[in-house]
Amino acid sequence: MALEVHSPDRGGMRRGAWARYLNMVLGLWLIVSAFAWPHTLQAQTVAWAVGALVFVFSLWALVNPGMRWLNALLAVWLFFSAISMPAASQAAPIIDAITAVVIFLLSWVPGDRLGSPRPPREAHV
Repeated sequence: MALEVHSPDRGGMRRGAWARYLNMVLGLWLIVSAFAWPHTLQAQTVAWAVGALVFVFSLWALVNPGMRWLNALLAVWLFFSAISMPAASQAAPIIDAITAVVIFLLSWVPGDRLGSPRPPREAHV
């Protein structure tokens, strides 16, 4: 016999929300890192601009999951910028490229809309 049970919402977290929150942190990281160590002007501009957009699109993706794909595009832009632009230090392009790969991978994590109803789960008794 199967019963329909409405289970608690894992502390309010929706499926995939953790990936959006982590991308927000990475966006803030890019903004800070753009000014934390030497970058060329172009690399610095790309890092803080991509960081700001990643933060905004991650926040937006909490209510509209399709917005996560814009972060995937930004990650590709950041990655190719990091490996093709002149660098002021050896660390900056490597860290930007690694950050881009992580943002890209997190963009593939599917998610639910914040505030969307969850389907009831079946409990086997």
